Amino acid sequence: MIDLKELVIYTKKMNLLYVEDDAIVRITTMELLENMFENIVVATDGEDALELYRMEYQNVKKYFDIVITDISMPNLNGYDMSKEILLINPNQKIIAMTAYEDKAKVELLLDMGIVDIIKKPISFNEVIKAFNKIVTIL
Repeated sequence: MIDLKELVIYTKKMNLLYVEDDAIVRITTMELLENMFENIVVATDGEDALELYRMEYQNVKKYFDIVITDISMPNLNGYDMSKEILLINPNQKIIAMTAYEDKAKVELLLDMGIVDIIKKPISFNEVIKAFNKIVTIL
């Protein structure tokens, strides 16, 4: 496992799409993420995220390095949004966040290609572990 200082060297060069409908969770999580990433684009639901995902490629000819998404959201949930993103870019690194412990849904997410699942309320250590997984497979 890469130590935090070395991990931040990697993540600072990455761009992140963060998708969360709950304003309080979004604000508190952003406090953590802003210390690790220079470029963060925020979406409040899956529909907004998909539009931003497509626009990112149109604007810079590159997809986001990492997508972090809540699973339970209005308009388009994180599961369906992730399926759409993986159809667009099968190599996309996605981390899902959920407050629920539905083992069947967790298995579906992992089988679909989600890199890691973080249980809410999120802990700093779980986020670091998830980013470590991504950095070591890049």
